[in-house]
Amino acid sequence: MMNLGSRPFTAKGNNYSALQSWTTLPEEVDRFRLLHLLDNVGISYGLKPQHIRYLTHLIKFTSDKDWHLDAYHPPVAWQSVFGLAKEFGVDQRTIRRWENDLHDRGLIDWSDSGNHKRYGKRDGRGFIQYAYGVDLSPLAKLYEDLENHLANQKAETVQFDILKRKLSAQKRRVRVKFCAAELSLDEIQELPPIRPTSRIEDLQAQIDFLTSLELEVDQYFKAQEQQSSCSKAVNMSATDDINVRHYYTTTKPYSSKEDTCNQDVDKRSAEAAHPRGNLSACADTANCFPKKHVEKSEASKTNNQTVVDNTSTGIEHLNVKLLLNAASPEFREHIPLHDRALLPADLVTAAELMCHSLGINRSAWTEACSIMGRFSAAVCVLIADSNQHNPVNPVLNPGGFFRGMISKARQGELQLHRSVFGILQRDNFNS
Repeated sequence: MMNLGSRPFTAKGNNYSALQSWTTLPEEVDRFRLLHLLDNVGISYGLKPQHIRYLTHLIKFTSDKDWHLDAYHPPVAWQSVFGLAKEFGVDQRTIRRWENDLHDRGLIDWSDSGNHKRYGKRDGRGFIQYAYGVDLSPLAKLYEDLENHLANQKAETVQFDILKRKLSAQKRRVRVKFCAAELSLDEIQELPPIRPTSRIEDLQAQIDFLTSLELEVDQYFKAQEQQSSCSKAVNMSATDDINVRHYYTTTKPYSSKEDTCNQDVDKRSAEAAHPRGNLSACADTANCFPKKHVEKSEASKTNNQTVVDNTSTGIEHLNVKLLLNAASPEFREHIPLHDRALLPADLVTAAELMCHSLGINRSAWTEACSIMGRFSAAVCVLIADSNQHNPVNPVLNPGGFFRGMISKARQGELQLHRSVFGILQRDNFNS
Protein backbone atom coordinates (compact mmCIF):
# COMPACT_ATOMS: atom_id res chain seq x y z
CA MET A 1 0.00 0.00 0.00
CA MET A 2 1.30 3.47 -0.89
CA ASN A 3 2.18 5.75 2.00
CA LEU A 4 0.26 8.98 1.35
CA GLY A 5 2.51 11.01 3.64
CA SER A 6 5.81 9.76 2.18
CA ARG A 7 8.52 11.87 0.53
CA PRO A 8 10.56 10.85 -2.51
CA PHE A 9 13.87 9.22 -1.63
CA THR A 10 16.90 11.47 -1.94
CA ALA A 11 20.56 10.66 -2.17
CA LYS A 12 21.15 12.33 1.17
CA GLY A 13 18.33 10.36 2.76
CA ASN A 14 19.64 7.06 1.36
CA ASN A 15 23.21 7.73 2.48
CA TYR A 16 22.33 9.32 5.80
CA SER A 17 23.56 6.30 7.72
CA ALA A 18 27.10 7.33 6.87
CA LEU A 19 26.86 10.37 9.20
CA GLN A 20 30.18 11.71 8.02
CA SER A 21 30.05 15.11 9.78
CA TRP A 22 27.66 17.44 11.55
CA THR A 23 27.95 20.73 13.43
CA THR A 24 27.64 20.86 17.21
CA LEU A 25 26.97 23.71 19.61
CA PRO A 26 29.86 25.29 21.55
CA GLU A 27 30.58 23.55 24.84
CA GLU A 28 29.33 26.46 26.97
CA VAL A 29 26.01 26.61 25.10
CA ASP A 30 23.06 24.33 25.77
CA ARG A 31 19.87 23.72 23.82
CA PHE A 32 17.93 26.17 25.95
CA ARG A 33 20.04 28.96 24.49
CA LEU A 34 18.62 27.98 21.11
CA LEU A 35 15.13 28.21 22.60
CA HIS A 36 15.96 31.71 23.88
CA LEU A 37 17.25 32.82 20.49
CA LEU A 38 14.22 31.48 18.63
CA ASP A 39 11.88 33.14 21.08
CA ASN A 40 13.59 36.56 20.75
CA VAL A 41 14.58 36.76 17.09
CA GLY A 42 12.35 34.15 15.46
CA ILE A 43 9.79 36.63 14.13
CA SER A 44 12.38 39.12 12.85
CA TYR A 45 14.32 36.18 11.38
CA GLY A 46 11.33 35.41 9.14
CA LEU A 47 9.70 32.58 11.08
CA LYS A 48 6.01 32.31 11.78
CA PRO A 49 4.71 31.75 15.33
CA GLN A 50 3.68 28.18 14.51
CA HIS A 51 7.20 27.46 13.21
CA ILE A 52 8.71 28.70 16.48
CA ARG A 53 6.32 26.57 18.54
CA TYR A 54 7.14 23.51 16.43
CA LEU A 55 10.92 23.96 16.70
CA THR A 56 10.62 24.60 20.46
CA HIS A 57 8.75 21.33 20.88
CA LEU A 58 11.32 19.35 18.89
CA ILE A 59 14.29 20.90 20.73
CA LYS A 60 12.73 19.99 24.08
CA PHE A 61 12.35 16.42 22.80
CA THR A 62 16.15 16.14 22.48
CA SER A 63 18.79 16.04 25.23
CA ASP A 64 21.78 18.29 25.93
CA LYS A 65 24.06 15.33 25.15
CA ASP A 66 22.79 15.28 21.56
CA TRP A 67 24.24 18.74 20.77
CA HIS A 68 27.90 18.30 21.78
CA LEU A 69 30.99 16.47 20.56
CA ASP A 70 30.57 13.52 22.92
CA ALA A 71 27.53 12.42 20.92
CA TYR A 72 28.16 10.15 17.96
CA HIS A 73 24.77 10.91 16.42
CA PRO A 74 23.22 14.29 15.47
CA PRO A 75 20.18 15.53 17.43
CA VAL A 76 17.11 13.87 15.96
CA ALA A 77 13.51 14.07 17.18
CA TRP A 78 11.68 10.86 16.23
CA GLN A 79 8.20 11.73 17.43
CA SER A 80 5.65 10.56 14.84
CA VAL A 81 3.75 12.94 12.58
CA PHE A 82 0.48 11.61 13.97
CA GLY A 83 1.59 12.30 17.54
CA LEU A 84 2.75 15.82 16.64
CA ALA A 85 -0.53 16.58 14.87
CA LYS A 86 -2.50 15.39 17.88
CA GLU A 87 -0.40 17.45 20.28
CA PHE A 88 -0.69 20.68 18.24
CA GLY A 89 -4.35 20.13 17.42
CA VAL A 90 -3.89 20.13 13.63
CA ASP A 91 -3.95 17.52 10.89
CA GLN A 92 -0.92 15.60 9.62
CA ARG A 93 -0.71 17.59 6.40
CA THR A 94 -0.25 20.78 8.40
CA ILE A 95 2.69 19.23 10.28
CA ARG A 96 4.31 18.18 6.98
CA ARG A 97 3.74 21.65 5.55
CA TRP A 98 5.48 23.21 8.56
CA GLU A 99 8.41 20.81 8.16
CA ASN A 100 8.71 21.62 4.43
CA ASP A 101 8.76 25.36 5.20
CA LEU A 102 11.49 24.93 7.81
CA HIS A 103 13.45 22.64 5.51
CA ASP A 104 13.32 25.22 2.72
CA ARG A 105 14.75 27.81 5.10
CA GLY A 106 17.59 25.44 6.08
CA LEU A 107 16.53 25.03 9.71
CA ILE A 108 15.85 21.27 9.76
CA ASP A 109 16.63 18.11 7.76
CA TRP A 110 15.35 14.55 7.77
CA SER A 111 16.95 11.32 8.85
CA ASP A 112 14.74 8.88 6.95
CA SER A 113 14.34 5.19 7.43
CA GLY A 114 13.49 2.90 4.55
CA ASN A 115 9.74 3.19 5.07
CA HIS A 116 9.85 6.80 6.42
CA LYS A 117 8.81 5.68 9.87
CA ARG A 118 10.21 7.62 12.81
CA TYR A 119 11.81 5.81 15.70
CA GLY A 120 15.04 5.79 17.69
CA LYS A 121 16.86 4.38 20.70
CA ARG A 122 19.27 5.61 23.36
CA ASP A 123 21.96 3.61 25.15
CA GLY A 124 22.47 3.29 28.88
CA ARG A 125 24.36 6.60 29.06
CA GLY A 126 21.58 8.49 27.35
CA PHE A 127 23.28 8.93 23.94
CA ILE A 128 21.40 8.21 20.72
CA GLN A 129 22.32 4.84 19.19
CA TYR A 130 20.17 5.27 16.11
CA ALA A 131 17.30 7.58 15.26
CA TYR A 132 15.08 8.37 12.27
CA GLY A 133 12.99 11.53 12.18
CA VAL A 134 13.62 15.29 12.08
CA ASP A 135 17.31 16.23 12.14
CA LEU A 136 17.90 19.46 14.09
CA SER A 137 21.65 19.77 13.47
CA PRO A 138 21.15 22.66 10.95
CA LEU A 139 20.09 24.80 13.92
CA ALA A 140 23.56 24.33 15.40
CA LYS A 141 25.05 25.65 12.15
CA LEU A 142 22.87 28.76 12.42
CA TYR A 143 23.74 29.42 16.06
CA GLU A 144 26.32 32.15 15.29
CA ASP A 145 23.96 33.77 12.80
CA LEU A 146 21.16 33.83 15.35
CA GLU A 147 23.44 35.36 17.99
CA ASN A 148 24.55 38.11 15.58
CA HIS A 149 20.94 38.75 14.64
CA LEU A 150 20.03 39.14 18.33
CA ALA A 151 22.93 41.56 18.91
CA ASN A 152 21.88 43.67 15.91
CA GLN A 153 18.29 43.66 17.12
CA LYS A 154 19.32 44.91 20.57
CA ALA A 155 21.46 47.64 19.01
CA GLU A 156 18.53 48.75 16.84
CA THR A 157 16.27 48.80 19.90
CA VAL A 158 18.70 51.04 21.78
CA GLN A 159 19.02 53.37 18.79
CA PHE A 160 15.23 53.43 18.39
CA ASP A 161 14.76 54.44 22.04
CA ILE A 162 17.38 57.19 21.75
CA LEU A 163 15.78 58.61 18.61
CA LYS A 164 12.32 58.32 20.16
CA ARG A 165 13.32 60.38 23.22
CA LYS A 166 15.17 62.88 21.06
CA LEU A 167 12.20 63.28 18.71
CA SER A 168 9.71 63.71 21.58
CA ALA A 169 11.89 66.36 23.24
CA GLN A 170 12.42 68.21 19.97
CA LYS A 171 8.68 68.18 19.22
CA ARG A 172 7.96 69.79 22.59
CA ARG A 173 10.73 72.35 22.15
CA VAL A 174 9.66 73.37 18.64
CA ARG A 175 5.97 73.48 19.66
CA VAL A 176 6.77 75.85 22.55
CA LYS A 177 8.81 78.11 20.28
CA PHE A 178 6.05 78.19 17.68
CA CYS A 179 3.50 79.11 20.35
CA ALA A 180 5.78 81.86 21.66
CA ALA A 181 6.16 83.22 18.12
CA GLU A 182 2.39 82.79 17.51
CA LEU A 183 3.03 80.65 14.43
CA SER A 184 0.82 77.87 13.07
CA LEU A 185 1.36 74.35 14.45
CA ASP A 186 -0.03 72.56 11.38
CA GLU A 187 3.37 71.33 10.19
CA ILE A 188 4.14 69.78 13.58
CA GLN A 189 0.71 68.23 14.05
CA GLU A 190 0.82 66.62 10.60
CA LEU A 191 3.86 64.53 11.55
CA PRO A 192 2.98 60.83 12.02
CA PRO A 193 3.01 59.58 15.62
CA ILE A 194 5.72 57.28 16.92
CA ARG A 195 4.61 53.64 16.73
CA PRO A 196 6.37 50.37 17.64
CA THR A 197 6.47 49.58 13.93
CA SER A 198 8.11 52.89 13.00
CA ARG A 199 11.44 52.58 11.25
CA ILE A 200 14.62 54.24 12.45
CA GLU A 201 14.95 56.00 9.09
CA ASP A 202 11.49 57.58 9.53
CA LEU A 203 12.34 58.85 13.03
CA GLN A 204 15.61 60.36 11.79
CA ALA A 205 13.77 62.06 8.92
CA GLN A 206 11.32 63.66 11.38
CA ILE A 207 14.21 64.86 13.57
CA ASP A 208 15.90 66.49 10.56
CA PHE A 209 12.62 68.16 9.58
CA LEU A 210 12.06 69.53 13.11
CA THR A 211 15.66 70.75 13.21
CA SER A 212 15.06 72.83 10.08
CA LEU A 213 11.85 74.25 11.61
CA GLU A 214 13.71 75.13 14.81
CA LEU A 215 16.40 76.96 12.86
CA GLU A 216 13.74 78.97 11.05
CA VAL A 217 11.93 80.00 14.24
CA ASP A 218 15.27 80.88 15.90
CA GLN A 219 16.05 83.16 12.97
CA TYR A 220 12.61 84.68 13.39
CA PHE A 221 13.27 85.39 17.08
CA LYS A 222 16.67 86.87 16.23
CA ALA A 223 15.14 89.20 13.66
CA GLN A 224 12.47 90.29 16.15
CA GLU A 225 15.12 90.91 18.80
CA GLN A 226 17.23 93.01 16.44
CA GLN A 227 14.20 95.04 15.43
CA SER A 228 13.28 95.59 19.08
CA SER A 229 16.83 96.66 19.99
CA CYS A 230 16.90 99.14 17.11
CA SER A 231 13.62 100.71 18.22
CA LYS A 232 14.91 101.01 21.80
CA ALA A 233 18.14 102.68 20.62
CA VAL A 234 16.18 105.54 19.06
CA ASN A 235 14.69 106.60 22.41
CA MET A 236 17.87 106.04 24.41
CA SER A 237 19.79 109.02 25.80
CA ALA A 238 23.51 109.22 25.10
CA THR A 239 25.69 107.93 27.91
CA ASP A 240 28.36 110.57 27.26
CA ASP A 241 26.09 113.45 28.23
CA ILE A 242 26.81 115.07 31.56
CA ASN A 243 24.60 117.21 33.73
CA VAL A 244 21.71 114.99 32.70
CA ARG A 245 19.53 113.59 35.43
CA HIS A 246 18.30 110.16 34.33
CA TYR A 247 14.91 108.80 35.26
CA TYR A 248 16.39 105.94 37.28
CA THR A 249 19.42 106.72 39.44
CA THR A 250 21.50 104.77 41.88
CA THR A 251 22.06 107.89 44.04
CA LYS A 252 20.15 107.61 47.28
CA PRO A 253 17.56 110.39 47.76
CA TYR A 254 18.46 113.06 50.26
CA SER A 255 16.47 113.29 53.44
CA SER A 256 14.24 116.34 54.02
CA LYS A 257 15.28 116.13 57.69
CA GLU A 258 11.66 116.25 58.70
CA ASP A 259 11.85 112.67 59.91
CA THR A 260 14.60 113.40 62.45
CA CYS A 261 14.12 114.15 66.12
CA ASN A 262 16.27 117.32 66.05
CA GLN A 263 14.29 119.33 63.52
CA ASP A 264 14.87 122.77 65.12
CA VAL A 265 18.65 122.44 65.02
CA ASP A 266 18.57 121.34 61.36
CA LYS A 267 16.27 124.22 60.49
CA ARG A 268 18.54 126.81 62.14
CA SER A 269 21.63 125.40 60.45
CA ALA A 270 19.91 125.49 57.10
CA GLU A 271 18.80 129.09 57.58
CA ALA A 272 22.34 130.06 58.52
CA ALA A 273 23.80 128.39 55.45
CA HIS A 274 21.51 129.71 52.72
CA PRO A 275 22.07 133.47 53.01
CA ARG A 276 25.68 133.12 51.99
CA GLY A 277 24.63 131.93 48.54
CA ASN A 278 27.61 129.62 48.19
CA LEU A 279 26.03 126.63 46.40
CA SER A 280 29.17 124.54 46.50
CA ALA A 281 29.37 124.83 50.28
CA CYS A 282 25.66 124.45 50.87
CA ALA A 283 24.77 121.26 52.68
CA ASP A 284 21.48 120.98 50.76
CA THR A 285 23.00 120.84 47.26
CA ALA A 286 24.00 117.86 45.13
CA ASN A 287 25.49 117.76 41.61
CA CYS A 288 25.31 121.62 41.49
CA PHE A 289 21.53 121.53 41.80
CA PRO A 290 19.92 123.11 44.89
CA LYS A 291 17.75 120.67 46.75
CA LYS A 292 14.08 121.46 46.99
CA HIS A 293 12.55 120.81 50.37
CA VAL A 294 9.36 119.02 49.48
CA GLU A 295 7.40 116.27 51.13
CA LYS A 296 7.72 112.79 49.71
CA SER A 297 4.72 111.95 47.56
CA GLU A 298 3.03 108.57 47.51
CA ALA A 299 4.47 107.89 44.05
CA SER A 300 8.03 108.41 45.23
CA LYS A 301 7.41 106.14 48.19
CA THR A 302 6.06 103.46 45.88
CA ASN A 303 9.08 103.80 43.57
CA ASN A 304 11.48 103.57 46.48
CA GLN A 305 9.66 100.53 47.82
CA THR A 306 9.95 98.85 44.40
CA VAL A 307 13.71 99.38 44.37
CA VAL A 308 13.96 97.75 47.78
CA ASP A 309 11.89 94.80 46.56
CA ASN A 310 14.29 94.27 43.66
CA THR A 311 17.15 93.74 46.07
CA SER A 312 15.18 91.71 48.62
CA THR A 313 14.31 88.69 46.48
CA GLY A 314 17.46 86.81 47.52
CA ILE A 315 18.70 86.52 43.92
CA GLU A 316 22.14 87.76 44.98
CA HIS A 317 22.70 84.48 46.86
CA LEU A 318 22.22 82.34 43.72
CA ASN A 319 24.33 81.53 40.68
CA VAL A 320 23.71 79.82 37.37
CA LYS A 321 25.15 76.48 38.50
CA LEU A 322 22.82 76.24 41.51
CA LEU A 323 19.81 77.16 39.38
CA LEU A 324 20.74 74.60 36.74
CA ASN A 325 20.89 71.85 39.38
CA ALA A 326 17.50 72.91 40.75
CA ALA A 327 15.83 73.02 37.31
CA SER A 328 13.62 70.20 36.09
CA PRO A 329 14.56 68.16 32.99
CA GLU A 330 11.82 69.92 31.01
CA PHE A 331 13.26 73.33 31.92
CA ARG A 332 16.79 72.25 30.91
CA GLU A 333 15.53 71.13 27.51
CA HIS A 334 14.43 74.70 26.77
CA ILE A 335 17.83 76.23 27.61
CA PRO A 336 19.53 77.28 24.33
CA LEU A 337 22.86 75.68 23.50
CA HIS A 338 25.90 77.87 22.76
CA ASP A 339 29.64 77.39 22.43
CA ARG A 340 30.24 79.27 25.68
CA ALA A 341 29.49 79.12 29.36
CA LEU A 342 25.88 79.32 30.48
CA LEU A 343 24.68 82.86 31.22
CA PRO A 344 21.70 84.18 33.20
CA ALA A 345 20.20 85.38 29.92
CA ASP A 346 19.96 81.74 28.78
CA LEU A 347 17.84 80.91 31.84
CA VAL A 348 15.62 83.91 31.06
CA THR A 349 15.11 82.60 27.51
CA ALA A 350 14.18 79.15 28.82
CA ALA A 351 11.75 80.66 31.33
CA GLU A 352 10.00 82.65 28.59
CA LEU A 353 9.55 79.47 26.56
CA MET A 354 8.27 77.54 29.60
CA CYS A 355 5.57 80.11 30.41
CA HIS A 356 3.23 78.78 27.74
CA SER A 357 3.44 75.14 28.83
CA LEU A 358 3.04 76.11 32.52
CA GLY A 359 -0.03 78.25 31.88
CA ILE A 360 1.64 81.54 32.86
CA ASN A 361 0.08 84.48 31.02
CA ARG A 362 2.18 87.00 29.15
CA SER A 363 0.79 89.78 31.34
CA ALA A 364 1.96 87.97 34.49
CA TRP A 365 5.46 87.56 33.03
CA THR A 366 5.60 91.25 32.10
CA GLU A 367 4.41 92.29 35.57
CA ALA A 368 7.01 90.07 37.24
CA CYS A 369 9.80 91.52 35.10
CA SER A 370 8.76 95.06 35.95
CA ILE A 371 8.62 94.36 39.71
CA MET A 372 11.62 92.11 40.35
CA GLY A 373 13.62 92.07 37.09
CA ARG A 374 13.87 89.51 34.30
CA PHE A 375 16.36 87.22 36.04
CA SER A 376 14.34 87.02 39.26
CA ALA A 377 11.19 86.40 37.22
CA ALA A 378 12.96 83.57 35.39
CA VAL A 379 13.94 82.01 38.74
CA CYS A 380 10.28 82.21 39.81
CA VAL A 381 9.28 80.26 36.69
CA LEU A 382 12.01 77.70 37.43
CA ILE A 383 10.75 77.26 41.01
CA ALA A 384 7.12 76.92 39.88
CA ASP A 385 8.10 74.25 37.35
CA SER A 386 10.31 72.28 39.79
CA ASN A 387 7.69 72.31 42.54
CA GLN A 388 5.27 70.49 40.26
CA HIS A 389 7.32 67.38 41.14
CA ASN A 390 7.25 67.99 44.91
CA PRO A 391 6.27 64.61 46.42
CA VAL A 392 4.75 66.21 49.55
CA ASN A 393 2.97 69.33 48.27
CA PRO A 394 3.07 69.50 44.45
CA VAL A 395 2.08 72.67 42.63
CA LEU A 396 -1.10 71.97 40.67
CA ASN A 397 -1.52 75.46 39.19
CA PRO A 398 1.87 76.95 38.20
CA GLY A 399 0.18 80.11 36.88
CA GLY A 400 -1.49 80.86 40.21
CA PHE A 401 1.71 79.94 42.07
CA PHE A 402 3.62 82.44 39.90
CA ARG A 403 1.04 85.16 40.67
CA GLY A 404 1.49 84.47 44.38
CA MET A 405 5.26 84.97 44.07
CA ILE A 406 4.61 88.31 42.33
CA SER A 407 2.46 89.39 45.29
CA LYS A 408 5.18 88.41 47.75
CA ALA A 409 7.78 90.33 45.71
CA ARG A 410 5.56 93.41 45.76
CA GLN A 411 5.34 93.14 49.57
CA GLY A 412 9.08 92.52 49.97
CA GLU A 413 8.57 88.98 51.33
CA LEU A 414 9.97 86.95 48.41
CA GLN A 415 13.04 84.83 49.27
CA LEU A 416 14.09 83.02 46.10
CA HIS A 417 17.29 81.57 47.53
CA ARG A 418 15.38 79.72 50.24
CA SER A 419 13.08 78.13 47.67
CA VAL A 420 16.02 77.05 45.48
CA PHE A 421 17.96 75.64 48.44
CA GLY A 422 14.83 73.75 49.50
CA ILE A 423 14.53 72.17 46.02
CA LEU A 424 18.20 71.14 46.05
CA GLN A 425 17.88 69.65 49.54
CA ARG A 426 14.73 67.75 48.50
CA ASP A 427 16.40 66.34 45.36
CA ASN A 428 19.46 65.25 47.35
CA PHE A 429 17.22 63.54 49.90
CA ASN A 430 15.23 61.73 47.20
CA SER A 431 18.38 60.60 45.41
